[in-house]
Amino acid sequence: MTGSTGGDEATLPWELALPAEEVARRLEWGRTRGHPDYVWPEVPPGSWRKAVREIEDIVRRVLVDEPASLAERDDQALRALGVAAFTSGTGPLLGRWVEDGRLDAAPEVARLLAVHLAHGRIRAERFRTVLDRAVDALADIGVRPLLLKGGHTGPVYFPESGARPAADLDLMVDPERFEAAEAALRGAGFTPTGRQRRPLKSDWLAPGSAATPRSLEVAHGESQYAVDLHASLARNFFGVRTVTLPATRTPAGDPPGPDVDVLAQPALFALHALHASEGLHSLTLVRLVELALVARRDQASGDLDDADLAALLDEADAWRFVYPALALAERLAPGTVAKPVLERAHAAAPRAMRRVLGPMRPADAHRPEALSLRERFMWCAGPGDHVRRLLHMVAPAPAGRSPARLIRTYVDRLRRIGRGTVARRDDERAG
Repeated sequence: MTGSTGGDEATLPWELALPAEEVARRLEWGRTRGHPDYVWPEVPPGSWRKAVREIEDIVRRVLVDEPASLAERDDQALRALGVAAFTSGTGPLLGRWVEDGRLDAAPEVARLLAVHLAHGRIRAERFRTVLDRAVDALADIGVRPLLLKGGHTGPVYFPESGARPAADLDLMVDPERFEAAEAALRGAGFTPTGRQRRPLKSDWLAPGSAATPRSLEVAHGESQYAVDLHASLARNFFGVRTVTLPATRTPAGDPPGPDVDVLAQPALFALHALHASEGLHSLTLVRLVELALVARRDQASGDLDDADLAALLDEADAWRFVYPALALAERLAPGTVAKPVLERAHAAAPRAMRRVLGPMRPADAHRPEALSLRERFMWCAGPGDHVRRLLHMVAPAPAGRSPARLIRTYVDRLRRIGRGTVARRDDERAG
């Protein structure tokens, strides 16, 4: 299902859309206060955290077909819920559940979630146009791309594409065709915005797309539309290890489109687990929901086999690197991960990782307001890993070869230390 839902932003007591200068001001506000990823001065972090935990409880109930409801609340609590719905990536999905009668919501909450869903549907429609343009450009040079992540799972595993928000489309091409694919995108009007050498990927803004976010409280229909072009399925875990999966292709069909391939199982499930684990500090609830929905559908169909998944994780030596996502997905939606698989991942996890994950609930993985040093080193299984992780912190890959970006990274770190938003352990987080 796509199209307008009637979600009316005018019914909300605050503005969702912001001018570019206000977006920039809020981003700078977060940086100067030592939490560059928490940019909502009107919403105290404690209120936001409470709302994310409430959403976690709602998601858990709906996934097992239990009654779920979001009660009436004042404007301040409603805004906290809206920010939580945005940061958790669940706003459009909650709106769809309200529409389907799976979630009961007070009128003002239902209106808020309808706006999230309306923007999700706009983005899904526009991303389909972006995908068609990119695929046509690649087809002209004889390249058939592999569609990854939300571009695949949204239309296939979620109730609709618009229920799975995305900031970009992820496409993979063979390494030897990577530069030709970049040239094809450039020729089709895409604008390069960044490039990474290890693993090789480049970022492209779609033609006509805004260059900055249109809102910081909803995945806005007028925000950026981008394509991430990959040369492999490699994930670099902060210098400790690069984990690479085989790109096992299968034709996509429609949806998401007849002219692309998608990942076959078990590589599909493994890639999503690796991606979710790698960004633990920014792990949104929707990625855990995604793992649950993929597992449920493909386990039931027989496409996802536990023995095949275990063999793939053995081959890639990826057990410890999927553990965070598997553990949290199972806590959110019991039955997502088979017990033998979860036990093997737990056994492979370093002790520091088990200590970080031990008390963590799914809603608390995403921590834009604070930083844990223990988590930064939890991937390490020996002295060599610790050295590589430390070197990566000294010269982080996202800074690339840009001195300006590296300086900005260090300035942000000093601000975090000065503001007390850095803790040695997770239980010392600023609140």
